[in-house]
Amino acid sequence: MKAAVFAARAREQLSFEGLFLLILLVTIALRFYALDLKLFHHDEAIHAWFSYKLLTEGVYSYDPMYHGPFLYYVTAGIFSLLGDSDLVGRLIPALLGTLIVPLLYPIYKLGYL
Repeated sequence: MKAAVFAARAREQLSFEGLFLLILLVTIALRFYALDLKLFHHDEAIHAWFSYKLLTEGVYSYDPMYHGPFLYYVTAGIFSLLGDSDLVGRLIPALLGTLIVPLLYPIYKLGYL
């Protein structure tokens, strides 16, 4: 009974926009919390290494196995601004992964959700 009353009140007080903002804040907190504590996986290490080589040697050669240059150039730029570390190497992928969540809002506004 109490849970049903709480759910009804929450539904009345929390709009979709409010719920969406709450989900977005939780997403940001979970995505960036302790981002640098785990070791790199193979793919992360390859991307960070290619970005580091681009920064230090100015060398980038396209390899279809590892996709295009966007991530390497942006990560190399971030490395030059903030220094090279596991955290900095993961910032751009974490940011782009987080920005997927706000893309749901226009889908909702268009009536597809």
